[in-house]
Amino acid sequence: MAIRILNRPCLLGAFILLVGCEKWSDGVVNEIEFPDHEATTAASCILTTGDSKAILSVTNTASLLSVAPVDLPQGVSATLQHEGVMVLSWTAEDVALVGEGLDVQKMLVLNLDSPLNLPEGEIELTVTIPGEPLLTARAIQPGMPEVSYTLHLGADTIASLWGSEILDEVGLD
Repeated sequence: MAIRILNRPCLLGAFILLVGCEKWSDGVVNEIEFPDHEATTAASCILTTGDSKAILSVTNTASLLSVAPVDLPQGVSATLQHEGVMVLSWTAEDVALVGEGLDVQKMLVLNLDSPLNLPEGEIELTVTIPGEPLLTARAIQPGMPEVSYTLHLGADTIASLWGSEILDEVGLD
């Protein structure tokens, strides 16, 4: 008798699950519309004083739906100038692979003879790609920060159950 009573609710639950919940079988699907993307050229260069290499990335932008490769354009060259004076110059022959494993990408790599020392002031990056308009960017190179510090040995003492501890104090400006 107990099995007969349980059979009906179980059958009813299975029927509702199979017929009434189509999202269980299809999964949850959310359509996301991506706007159309027109590829443009982008350049990125991060330089730090003391660097032994100057690496410049020049690629085409892409969207999530793009199938075109994001590669270094052929024949690209670039210059970095400070007040009209050339600081760095990349040529089409300065192409090298940067990265590791699956994250390897072609970039312009300039091996420097001495550690990089960028001058203070406005710096302009100019990228030349055959058949495309000139790509330029400007940035302000700040001066080296002046750092001063003070050191007070034995500035404080803390007493605890395990004895006393002498603390030093460092002030940084």
